[in-house]
Amino acid sequence: LKKEDELISFNRDYMTVYNHIRGLLDNPGAYSIIDGKKIKFHKVRCTDEVLVNPGVVYGIHNGGLLIGAINGSIIVDEIQSEGKNKMNAKDFFNGAGKNLVNKMFI
Repeated sequence: LKKEDELISFNRDYMTVYNHIRGLLDNPGAYSIIDGKKIKFHKVRCTDEVLVNPGVVYGIHNGGLLIGAINGSIIVDEIQSEGKNKMNAKDFFNGAGKNLVNKMFI
């Protein structure tokens, strides 16, 4: 795999996004970029609930950080910001994550 294969685009069907992330979870890892920062995804779920546009961060929903995709959403339970340790989504959101609400992953 190349580094660009690990980059997640949320402008696709939510099941495609979910399976792409899931396929990269252990190694090498899946990531996306928001606000110029690389964010890695370590544990995710999906839902057919559509609360926001693709790539947009909604906030905490059902215990995880909700990010829009086409026809549904991705719920991230464990996340890692560039240069930081892996953490659960609630802790991430209570820190830097609140500043990402309504912003979009590229």
